[in-house]
Amino acid sequence: MKLGTPLDHFLTHDYTVVTKQDQIDYLKKHEQEMTDAMLDKKVKSVQWQWETLEVGTIGNGTPQGGGTMLTIYGKFNDIEDSDFVIGFELKNTKSYPNMGHMLLMQPLRVLKNGGWEIVYDEEGDRKNREREDLYNQQVEFLKSHEEEMTNYIKSQNPKIKSVQYHWDSLRFSGSSVQYGEPYAILFGNVDGNEETTFMLEFKSGENNFPHIETMFLNRKILIKKGDEWVNYE
Repeated sequence: MKLGTPLDHFLTHDYTVVTKQDQIDYLKKHEQEMTDAMLDKKVKSVQWQWETLEVGTIGNGTPQGGGTMLTIYGKFNDIEDSDFVIGFELKNTKSYPNMGHMLLMQPLRVLKNGGWEIVYDEEGDRKNREREDLYNQQVEFLKSHEEEMTNYIKSQNPKIKSVQYHWDSLRFSGSSVQYGEPYAILFGNVDGNEETTFMLEFKSGENNFPHIETMFLNRKILIKKGDEWVNYE
């Protein structure tokens, strides 16, 4: 029998990679927060299906995609034929979820008479409206700083004459391994050309409102030529 040492895990575990088990362990530490967010007049308990956790890229036609999303299924009220899906925007595959931005990706539903029946709840609808209102406030906040953002992007490439923002692309990531803080991400085009793309990133503070002074281009501004994306020069 080979005896291990307390250091074996640190010598063999790659901490530059966030595995599925790492994400599961992280969510389990926040299980009560996740559950509390789901509880309402109709949902009295939640059974998380930990092994259903997946991390993938949201497609939007650009090389970097529309962001990275973590999803996980759950059941409720100990009903075997029930399910729902929640999601978290991630900065990248090395990031962990931000509990403040848990999204209901698929409504709560139960299987009845061979079909799925959605479970509605007034309290849940109210919470969704509150989250939507907060999101709209965050977008309006960025719009109020549009000139400052545009000047920054132009300073990174003197060729740029105008900047167009995709306001509905605003996303929030959890704490990343690299930075250890939540981030906000916004996509856009330049010079009215939809074949261009950039990703502007901000550190985010209270209620995930972006800190304008921390903005930077996550990647170089790109333009699509044929089937390839190249630097916009």
